[in-house]
Amino acid sequence: MNTDRFNPGHLVTHKWENCFTIDKHSWGYIRTSGVNDYLTIQEILYQNITTVSTGGNVLINVGPTSYGKISPIYEERLRQMGSWLKVNGEAIYNSIPWKYQNDTINKNVCFSLSFQKNTIELILGAPISSSNTSITLLGSDVGSLSWRSAGTSGGIVIELSNIKICSLASNWAWVFKLQNSSSEEQQFRLNQINKIPEYYSTERAFFNFETNSFERTYPYVYDGSNWQISLPNMNSDSEVMSSLLAACKFVVRIGILYEHKSTARIFYGSGFLLTDRFVLTCAHNFDVVEWGKEKVPHSKINICCCDPANESLFSLSNPSPLLIEAKLICRGLYKDKMSDYDYTQSSTTDLALLELSKPATHIEKNECFNPKLTSSSFLSNSYPINSKLYLIGYNGELQDIDDLMPYKYLNDFNNLSVDKLNLYHNVNDKSVSVGRLINSLITDQYSAHNCTTLPGSSGSLMIDPTGKFIGVHIGVTNSRRGKTDEIFFTKETFNKFIPIYSKEFRAFIDETILSTIHNDTLSKNWKYVSTQDMDD
Repeated sequence: MNTDRFNPGHLVTHKWENCFTIDKHSWGYIRTSGVNDYLTIQEILYQNITTVSTGGNVLINVGPTSYGKISPIYEERLRQMGSWLKVNGEAIYNSIPWKYQNDTINKNVCFSLSFQKNTIELILGAPISSSNTSITLLGSDVGSLSWRSAGTSGGIVIELSNIKICSLASNWAWVFKLQNSSSEEQQFRLNQINKIPEYYSTERAFFNFETNSFERTYPYVYDGSNWQISLPNMNSDSEVMSSLLAACKFVVRIGILYEHKSTARIFYGSGFLLTDRFVLTCAHNFDVVEWGKEKVPHSKINICCCDPANESLFSLSNPSPLLIEAKLICRGLYKDKMSDYDYTQSSTTDLALLELSKPATHIEKNECFNPKLTSSSFLSNSYPINSKLYLIGYNGELQDIDDLMPYKYLNDFNNLSVDKLNLYHNVNDKSVSVGRLINSLITDQYSAHNCTTLPGSSGSLMIDPTGKFIGVHIGVTNSRRGKTDEIFFTKETFNKFIPIYSKEFRAFIDETILSTIHNDTLSKNWKYVSTQDMDD
């Protein structure tokens, strides 16, 4: 992607290029341009630095005269940039984007550039020091700089008093080189050494043969006063649209932290608020993980109600204050006897209830999610095959080509790419996927659907063709494992959900939700459950 003067200011998943010209107004040569019509060297370096720190390429244009000559002001800017790169080029040509593009404390720092005159200290909030950390200034003969830790939660304070401005080898912006400092990327490498658990895809994206393209999701858009969504072939005043808009504020993203010795890993899921304090999601989001020969349970659960809810909000070193910590109230039914050290089995009920440490402020105190249930909601034969279904949740961002391995035997996915799937699924945004009911009961408690999803969507809520709540999305069904234990999909691999009409879901509502959440409105919303014969 390349657009004139395009600079998103944050890390994006696709390849992109910032194309700009030194003349602020034209790509050609204008004889009447004054000195203020050209970018200063500071402005040019700012564009270079911020572009590289967010993963982009830079294309800089100079407009020659009609005789093909470069005017002196262009030559000056290019020579200035060349002199700066001669000293600091390592930060441009021999670096990759970091988790943070600007520091969490010093917003003038683009990792890792710029300090001001008369400054004796530079405080960085994102890097985490270690006993072997060393810091140098590129182009300086001062050697290693003194530093100290900014606090127990991370951060570094760099001592600048020994640096004389007159002795600097470059002007305008400066590069500090940090070696052996900890970061989430270095944590990732440490995780690899310590055999961090592999993530196996349990979500399935789909191909639409009618449009000859990959299925996509539809994001919610805030118009300044309300959330809106545009779906193909749907009236804005339909009952389904009303339910989708009403459900938007209840859907949340869940980050589940696992820690083992010096390593850590966050997995993601979706869920939805039943009230301002309780979240319904799926149980397998909290399964124990095998770390080497040890079984490790989750150590922390955070809930995010934001849209978008980028993974950076769940940062280990600098978590967003918008996160709300939660605790697990129950996984599965009482008869399942699931502990934190258990896996969710096919025979156990894949539902879980979370309680927030404080109320979600965007939900009124007595406000509840309304499933719009009726007595017919509990009859599986009331939903014919191919009935339209709507899934509301978050899709996680795919990172590398290994995430595409499950699709390797599907001919329709020959042109598949990580960037394409991320784009089509509006990763990190709350969005709606439209699909159909494939099988009303593939087992006693699961139904199959083909709403397209990516990892991180397990726990999403689902709505039926009339706008009523129909169940909770769980993951894939009928996937296969290869000789090397890798997962792959076939044409018979679909997504699954636990429907409201299953005996297990009804039992979970009766013995967990209604017995835990004492709210008259919620009890009224789910009243049809208790009138059903659980032996049906």
